[in-house]
Amino acid sequence: MKRDSSLRIILVSISILAWLSPCDGNIPAGNCSESDREALIVFKIGLQDPDNHLSSWQVCDERTGGVISIDLHGSYGPNSGAYGYWKLSGEIRPSLAQLKSLRYLELSSNKFDGIPLPEFVGSLENLWYLNLSHAGFSGAIPPNLGNSSNLQYLDLSSDFSGLSANNLRWISGLGSLKYLALDGVDLSMVSSEWINVLNGSVIVWVASVQLWPIWFDIITWFGELHFTGCSGPKVQHLRFKVPPMARECKQPCSLPQIFQRGSETCDSQSSLPNLRYLTLSNNRLSGYLPSWLGQLKNLEELTLDYNFLEGPIPSSLGTLRNLTSLGLGGNQLNGTLPVELGQLSELDGFDVSFNHLLGILSEEHFASLSKMKILDLSSNSFTLNVSAYWMPPFQARNLGMGSCQIGRLPESIGEMQLLEVIDLANNNLSGSIPASIGNCLFLKVLDLQNNSLSGLIPASLGQLQQLQSLHLSNNKLSGDLPSSFKNLSSLETLDLGNNQMNGTIPAWMAEGFITLRILSLRSNAFSGEIPHELSSLSSVQMLDLAENNLTGNIPTSFGYLKAMVEGQARNEYLFYGKYRGMYYDENFVVTTKSQPQLYTKTLSLVTSIDISGNNLDGELPENMTKLAGLLVLNLSRNSIGGQIPESISGMSQLASLDLSSNRLSGAIPQSMSSLSFLSYVNLSDNNFLGKIPYTRQMTTFDPSSYCGNPGLCGAPLNVMCPADEPDKQGTTKDGGDDDELIDKWFYLSVGLGFAAGILVPAVVLHIENSWAEAYFDITDRIAERWLPVGNRRAKLRRNRRRGRR
Repeated sequence: MKRDSSLRIILVSISILAWLSPCDGNIPAGNCSESDREALIVFKIGLQDPDNHLSSWQVCDERTGGVISIDLHGSYGPNSGAYGYWKLSGEIRPSLAQLKSLRYLELSSNKFDGIPLPEFVGSLENLWYLNLSHAGFSGAIPPNLGNSSNLQYLDLSSDFSGLSANNLRWISGLGSLKYLALDGVDLSMVSSEWINVLNGSVIVWVASVQLWPIWFDIITWFGELHFTGCSGPKVQHLRFKVPPMARECKQPCSLPQIFQRGSETCDSQSSLPNLRYLTLSNNRLSGYLPSWLGQLKNLEELTLDYNFLEGPIPSSLGTLRNLTSLGLGGNQLNGTLPVELGQLSELDGFDVSFNHLLGILSEEHFASLSKMKILDLSSNSFTLNVSAYWMPPFQARNLGMGSCQIGRLPESIGEMQLLEVIDLANNNLSGSIPASIGNCLFLKVLDLQNNSLSGLIPASLGQLQQLQSLHLSNNKLSGDLPSSFKNLSSLETLDLGNNQMNGTIPAWMAEGFITLRILSLRSNAFSGEIPHELSSLSSVQMLDLAENNLTGNIPTSFGYLKAMVEGQARNEYLFYGKYRGMYYDENFVVTTKSQPQLYTKTLSLVTSIDISGNNLDGELPENMTKLAGLLVLNLSRNSIGGQIPESISGMSQLASLDLSSNRLSGAIPQSMSSLSFLSYVNLSDNNFLGKIPYTRQMTTFDPSSYCGNPGLCGAPLNVMCPADEPDKQGTTKDGGDDDELIDKWFYLSVGLGFAAGILVPAVVLHIENSWAEAYFDITDRIAERWLPVGNRRAKLRRNRRRGRR
């Protein structure tokens, strides 16, 4: 991106100033004034510097003894601390306010853990350069910062909106300001008058200001205008308001009006003649692109990526002769690509990917694009209609036309010899792969997957010694793997799956592909044995040889695949061919848990071996259980026999295990229950015997994981183990006897109680006559009272008993 020449002069001057006259970190009195030296000591005490980088900062002017420069920005690199970087923390002590000669203060990229910006900075009247960006400050920007009237460079960019501002009136005091960067600063509370504060100043760059706007007026002195990455609600009140000296719109046009159908009624008549850079990416903008954008004659960059814009691309954009970059990717634009865009002779970056565009692309669409470096037309429905011998007028670096319908690949593609990325996946490409691609010696990515390409793989591709990613899967390619591929020493991904290739897997792959991470030969017709030399591929993380005609044993040396033994503890985002912010995302489909899964950003964490669907025999090598970092193992649909080694518990990271449809026998090891990450198991259709170890992790799998093994029993199968049956029958019989015994004792106790209640009183009354007479006398008296009819008879009986006495 171009910068104003005056800004360059300022930055060069400041850099020279910062370089002047060093003194060491001990701040010797001979170089620095006594007062400044003491102020620096106090300042240093407040900082936390675990790597002792403050031992060599250069700050003093030998002539005056005053401190003119402090540069303590955080660093990255192999020589910057124990972890490749260093960051200061602690507090910024106000002793710095005593440094009246300070002109350069650089504290960016540190970690001050949310402390507020130091207010005393506003008292440094001689300060020219102030960079406190991405240093962990938070809170409101102190208004007294506007007292630094000599400040020319100010960068307060903030991560995650840590800094905020209620107003920007303090900027009016910065009369010398040339550069202002407020990336990520929360300006949601700033009123619509903030831009008027800057009216008449000479700021040449406002960099990528992240805003949650309420209202903004943009006036013509802006050389660049960025509103990148606004989150929060939709931008609805951004208005272009032109000063009286310029031609005004016939009516005020807010963003909703500007990007709506019929916005041509707002004829700006080049109301922003000095606007050179307009960036409104990731701002949730909706509506239509207005044709009056073609009147911004000085526009050099127009970036509207990743919004919700719809409708056609205005042909008026083809009149922007100064345009060098046009980014419209990630929207919902439709219609055809205007042929007028082919006249943008200065254009070197063109991105309309991930839209709904369609139509035929002819040679006229590229007629004057001689400076094109990045061309991304992917994920649209274009059809390329050029002659077989068409010579592109440009030397592109990145060519992205994936998921289009371009038909046939011209042989002339090899004439673009500076190409680093060719992405033509998911097209209807037919015919053979042009051998001329071998002329693109700087090529790092060749993605031709999911097409209908046929014939042999050109041996000329073996000349691409910088190639890192090669995707030729899902085509109709045939023949052997070219021996010239052994020269691809930089290759990290080789994906040849789902083709019609044959022959044997060459042993030279081990010595040729020293950096290979991904090797996929699945669904071809390769035959013969798996070469044991493949175990020398120390970097390979994904080995997919499934669905071939391979025979023999699994090499025991597979237990020494280094990347799978150690595992991947740190995620490394795999991308290739980076150029001016554009790059190719590595991707690969791994069959895990019997389902294909596409991996991109976490691909470097995946480790897998898939040799399913072959004719392998022999036993499962015990050495393979040393692969402690392996996540996915699929050996299904072979003829592998023997037993699962008890040492399988050593595969501690295993998440998916498929051994189905083999000839495995014996018991399922008890140790499998200790595989705590295991979330998928398929042991079906084998000859396993005995009780399933249904404990811990193994309790999470249903019967389908074990079906087709007649000798298995126990949970979760509904098959009782023979060893358990006697115990269960004995338990049932014993339980019945106990119940019967309880019933017998119950009835016996009831009978005895009844007998005792009758017999005991009778015996007692028979033995003791006096007790008997008293008992019957009481009975008679009760009967006399309640039964009058029987009174005479009761008295007679009572008298007889008395007569006997």
